[in-house]
Order: sequence, then C-alpha cells, then structure tokens
Amino acid sequence: MATDVLDNVRALLPELAAAAAETENSRRIGAAGMDSLVRSGLFRMMLPARFGGLESPPLELFTAIRAVSSACASTGWVASTLGVSTWQVGLFDEQAQEDVWANDSGALVASAYQPVGQLRPDGDHYRLTGVWRYVSGSEHCSWLFMGALVLDSEGNPVEHALALVPSSDVSMSFGPDCVGLRAAANTDVTVADVVVPAHRVYGAKQRARRENRKHQRALGPLYRYPVTVLYTTSLTVPLIGAAEGAYACAVDLLAGVPAKRQGRARALDNESVQCAVARAAAEIDSAVLQLERDFDEMHAFAAAAKDFPETLRARARRDQVLGTRTAVEAADRLLRAGGRTSLLLDNPIQRFWRDIHMGASHRVNDVEATLSMVGRATLGLSSHEMMFI
Repeated sequence: MATDVLDNVRALLPELAAAAAETENSRRIGAAGMDSLVRSGLFRMMLPARFGGLESPPLELFTAIRAVSSACASTGWVASTLGVSTWQVGLFDEQAQEDVWANDSGALVASAYQPVGQLRPDGDHYRLTGVWRYVSGSEHCSWLFMGALVLDSEGNPVEHALALVPSSDVSMSFGPDCVGLRAAANTDVTVADVVVPAHRVYGAKQRARRENRKHQRALGPLYRYPVTVLYTTSLTVPLIGAAEGAYACAVDLLAGVPAKRQGRARALDNESVQCAVARAAAEIDSAVLQLERDFDEMHAFAAAAKDFPETLRARARRDQVLGTRTAVEAADRLLRAGGRTSLLLDNPIQRFWRDIHMGASHRVNDVEATLSMVGRATLGLSSHEMMFI
C-alpha cells in the first residue's frame, strides 16, 4: 500500500513543481495542491490503522516527503510536519484520537512543539493560553496540538506537555514574511484561555505509560519510535529533498547550454563546475543513505518491541543534523555552479537554495549544539531524556 502512495506522490511532482512559484508568492499551498496530497494517501501513512491508516514505517513517509520536496520545498515541509503530527496524535489518549478522527478520518493536525504556551489545571480540565509562531500548515488543519508548560497553583512550571485543540478554538494570522519556505513558515496561532479536556493533554503521565514495556508491546511498531527521532528528522528530510530538486535543476540547466554560445566557454566545460556537480551528488547520496541505514535499524528494534539503544538514537540525531548541513553545502555548491542564471528569480535553484537555508535555521538543525550533545552521550558524559531535541 505504501508503494502505491509513493507512486501517487511521484505522479504529482510535475503539478507541484509547476505551482511552486505561485505557492511561494501567495505564501500558501493552494487548495488544489493540498487536495492532491490528501488523495495520494500521504497523510494516511502515519494514521492509526483503526481509523483506516496504513501505519507505514517512518522511512516510507520520509521517502515520499523527499519526493514532494524535490518539486516544492514549502509543500514538502508542510507535508512532513503534518505527517509527523498525525503520528504524534496516535500517542494521545484513545478518546483524544476519537475526537479527531472518529467522524473524519481525513482530518489533518498541525503542531507547535515549543512549550511557549501556559497550561493551567482547572478542575478536571486545563486552560490553555499562548502565541505560537510559524505553525506550518495550520490553515489546512482541523486540529492543532500546542506545546505548553503546565503550571501549578502558584504559577510555577512543573512539566512540558502538548495540548490538543480544534482549530475553531484558535485564531490564525499571517506571520512575518521570510526569505525561504515562504508558504510553510507563514502562520502565527493564538489561543486565549481555551478549555482543554484532560484526555487531550499529552504530558509526563502519558509519556511514562507509553515507555512502559508492557504497553509498548501492545502498540504497533510505528508507535514505538522515540518522539525526538521522528520530530527532528521531519525537519531535515524536506531539505534533503530540496537539495535533490536543486541538483536535478542544475544538471538540466548546465546540460542545456548550447555548445557554442557567442564564442564563450560553457560552464559545464569548466572542471570546477563538473567537480561541484559530482560532489553535490555524492553529498546528497550520503545523507540519504545514512538516513535509510538509521531507520532500517530502528525499525528492526521497533518491530521486535525492543528498547532503542541510546547509541542508535544518538547516531540518528547526528546523521539528521549533518544531513541538514549536507543539504546546505550541496545547495551552495549547485548555486555557484549555475552562475548568474541560477540566481534569476524564475530559476528554481535559487528558491531551493533559500528554502534550504531557511529550514536549516530551525533550532533542531543547530549542528554544533547537537554534535556536542551527541559527543557527550558517546563519551559517557551526563545526558538527559530530552537532550536529542
């Protein structure tokens, strides 16, 4: 079934690529593009099977996201975040899942993991207040979950939780325009003292239950993956896919230059350009192959309901953040190889380049901070559960 979804997604790529400039200029993924993605089955890949989902291995979702991003990085970024948000809701209380999907199995969910909101207990429920920036894809979603700090009776933070709310309970507005991912990092979400039932809050109690071995064995393999692994990877895969798109455009651009061009040498006859293209291809391949290796190994542990070794989690986080750096370096190389033509506003290479740099600015893509944490884990120094965020 997942193979069918990937075939459906690949069939959409010309449509998504043709709409990419308008998608960027309007700062929104068009309704037609989103409808096509929904019909492709992409968002069913992470949906629980009891609601008609596929519960596909995450690598299959990320392969589809790379393909989407090779046509339009903004669309790929949104699809990636919504896909992983669907997976996250599958970890919530079963009643929360019923709230979202019982009457509409196609309902989409947006997310903002950063705990910038406040969640105050109020009897048997909570009250949520906060403002979240750059909530990708929220305008297409019926539900959102928002990161917040749970406060005690004196207003002191006691834990980080996720609060699930219907879109009717939030207000959305265009956020500041950005240099890249203009149709993805576009919406600010405000919640003002909204009541959230306790079953729609995913906090320490829910995390502890999920990590219980007996409970893990009752889950399908998809829901045994660490949250941090899927969340961080979802913000790198679109950048690798965008680098693949930039590479394809650069090869087409360079190979399409006439043999004689008013007596000037062609760029593709320049050895430095040839080397740049070859190195970019190798860099992108290395990022993809490391991603595939890590997720193949993780799926073996998930399928066997075994704990993920911290060394594997650390390596996956290392490869994820270096995958982002690799995408940036490949895009830089390809932009230079294409010369002035790659910087024309109607050339997709410069758009891919801007989108990749924008995505790389996300805090989970901070290479030095992440490698320092991974190095500490490797050397047996102190770490903590959330270190890989």
